[in-house]
This record gives sequence, structure tokens and C-alpha cells, in this order.
Amino acid sequence: MSHRWPVRRRLWRPPISGEGTASHHPQQEGQHELNSIQCIGNLTAAPELRSTPAGKQVATLRLAIDRRDRAADPVYVDVTVWNGLAAVCGEHLAKGRRLAVTGRLGYRQWEAEDGSKRSKHEIVAQEVDFLAHPAS
Repeated sequence: MSHRWPVRRRLWRPPISGEGTASHHPQQEGQHELNSIQCIGNLTAAPELRSTPAGKQVATLRLAIDRRDRAADPVYVDVTVWNGLAAVCGEHLAKGRRLAVTGRLGYRQWEAEDGSKRSKHEIVAQEVDFLAHPAS
């Protein structure tokens, strides 16, 4: 029995030469651009779990993601996890744990105490899969 891979359909097609009208642009009214990210890495520290003034739980994680070139430094990515998933992460995760994270890329801006403007990109997790435990 042969295995059939699922067919991925293109969400939009680029306009064919001469079709340069606005109706063929991939971002039409009511449509959303794709914002999805998946990564696998190791926790650099235990999650920081806190609650918002509205009572929602939020956990902040930092992942070290290895590059293909093992001699190169890893990429460090901040991950924000909300609500029940945040509580589970805060309870069960520790430094060194390998995780697979699926979510969307988020961007935040704020003003620091010294008045300087700060910003950062982060992953807002929708799924967190616990993989291998750290080596003892």
C-alpha cells in the first residue's frame, strides 16, 4: 500500500502577466495574512509565571534554538504563553527541557523606566509540546 502525502493548496496565486489589477492582490478585504511559526528548542530557564490585573495567567519562556551549523551560537527566542497552557508550563517545565512551540509572531512596544522606547518580537504560543527531558 503506497502512502499518499496530503496536497497543499496555495492560498493565492501571483497574477499572470497583464492581470495587474487590484482584485488579484493576495491581501483583499476580509482576508488575513498567514502568521504562523513553529520551532523546537531548549528552555534556557524555568518559565516565569505571573497573572495580569484581569486575572489571566501568562508565562514567559526563552528558547535556545540550535542552528544547522553546530559550531554557531544558538538563536534565542522569547515565547509568551497564556491562560491554562501558561499554568501547565509553569508547573511542569524546567531549564533544559526540549519543547516544540507552535504559534504566531507578535510584536510589542513599551517605554522603559528611563524613558527610552523599547520593542521586541516574540512568539505567542498556541501549542507547546513537551519533548525530551534534559540529560541528568
